[in-house]
Amino acid sequence: MHFGKHPYKLQLHLNECRVQTLESVRDLGINYTGSLNFEEHASSIISKSRRLIGFIMKNFFTTEGKLTLYKICVRPSLEYCSFVFSNMNITDKIRVEDVQRRFTRQLLGCNSNLDYTDRCKHLSLEPLWRRRLKNNLIFLCKAIYGLSFLTSCPTITHDPAYRLRNNAYTLLTVKHQKQMRCKFFIVRYSLLWNRLPMPIRNCDTFTRFKKLITLFLDSKELQHFLELPPTNEALYYGPPSI
Repeated sequence: MHFGKHPYKLQLHLNECRVQTLESVRDLGINYTGSLNFEEHASSIISKSRRLIGFIMKNFFTTEGKLTLYKICVRPSLEYCSFVFSNMNITDKIRVEDVQRRFTRQLLGCNSNLDYTDRCKHLSLEPLWRRRLKNNLIFLCKAIYGLSFLTSCPTITHDPAYRLRNNAYTLLTVKHQKQMRCKFFIVRYSLLWNRLPMPIRNCDTFTRFKKLITLFLDSKELQHFLELPPTNEALYYGPPSI
């Protein structure tokens, strides 16, 4: 597989056998292509999830049973390895969110006057983009304190050079020149981490961080934190960076 704009013309050989060039590779449940936009991965999980939802809606009858099966069988596929969504195009993120949006509409019936956000509240579901935001911030916290599989952890500043308000316990942002690099998880979520309130960034335990970040993302401060417009439609799919 080749990464870059220009075609890779060099032919590689190993033990006098030509190494085959692949357009896409599946590794640990993720579909990779040379563009690193994960469009093929999005199409794969959407197709699988729709088949499972069709089976659930056809063979089970109670709302509680369908909702439980969705949480157990469908949603984990849509959320698997959620930090790769940072590199996805906004169109593919909307397509993934539409799987749950369509399921909630089917579950409550076409006659329901509730919009997607209200349907999620009625069914005690979170929009997928909000769950990704929470899970990714929790993963970033684990990476900062060396609790994840990452070999190089983000660097946190305990004593910043400029003693500005709310400037302690921030991450050193990664410099980038390419547009593809600015979409990487560590680049985007370092900026989000630095905008979190000080009491959340300065948590003394990982358990307390999870509790505080959950409460914060469920509060009315979420739209201000993400700089979303004050409309209900803004909560459908979230910002492009999530």
